[in-house]
Amino acid sequence: MKKVILEIDKKEKTKLSELLNYFDNVFYKFSKKTIHIEIYIEQRSYELFLVNKLLDKEKYIIKRIKDQNWVKLTQKMDSGCQTRYFFFHQNLKSSYEIINKKIIIIPAGIAFGTGRHQSTELAVRLLEDILKKESFYNPIDIGTGTGILTFVIKTFIKRKIYSTDLSIDSMKCFNYNKKINNFNNVIFAKCSGIKAKVLQGKKFDLIVANLLLNEHKEIIKSLSLKLKKKGVLVISGILYSEKNFFISILRGFDLKFVRYSNIDNWVGLVFKKN
Repeated sequence: MKKVILEIDKKEKTKLSELLNYFDNVFYKFSKKTIHIEIYIEQRSYELFLVNKLLDKEKYIIKRIKDQNWVKLTQKMDSGCQTRYFFFHQNLKSSYEIINKKIIIIPAGIAFGTGRHQSTELAVRLLEDILKKESFYNPIDIGTGTGILTFVIKTFIKRKIYSTDLSIDSMKCFNYNKKINNFNNVIFAKCSGIKAKVLQGKKFDLIVANLLLNEHKEIIKSLSLKLKKKGVLVISGILYSEKNFFISILRGFDLKFVRYSNIDNWVGLVFKKN
């Protein structure tokens, strides 16, 4: 087992998101100006290759660490995370302290979205507020990853929900998580954005997308065309410094800015189709 240690500028949160996408065991801590990151890897060649590729412009050190009881250590660290209505955990402990929350099990894996990242938490919290106040009949989750946002929506809505992602790893995680959480009538479509054949001719009254800025920019036109009049678009994965730029882009697609919420330097945005 090896530990990769690095410090990055607090403004480089896209780099942190990238690392969380590629590695299962990433621990990080925010300070005033930097983010301290530790990545735990086995001595596999492809993991070392990823470290070299993803951190080629960063200063980092690799330390060998002594063998430990990693099962117990991981169980100890799985304290779960919670929002107003939900408690997310990896199901590694025999019991958790949970009071009046809907439990969703999301094991850490190779797809993004366990609930711990700020962009995921922002999307969950915005969806909680919206779904408590409004009714929707045709929702879709773009770039679903583990399926966490789909499962949040499904808790409030009993109708069919579509979820898309281009990654095969996401498809495997989604289907596994769907099974262990006993969610039905949620349909995964493997595609980029919203281009799947099964979605042709369909429009949606709620679209949620937790992606990075460049990914949003690539698909925002197609999303706006698929959003029904008066439909709601929930966007997450945007840095606070990118907020106004992104709002100005979406005005050109007949999308009215409604509100935003932020955690640290990450921001979630809500729009409504005129």
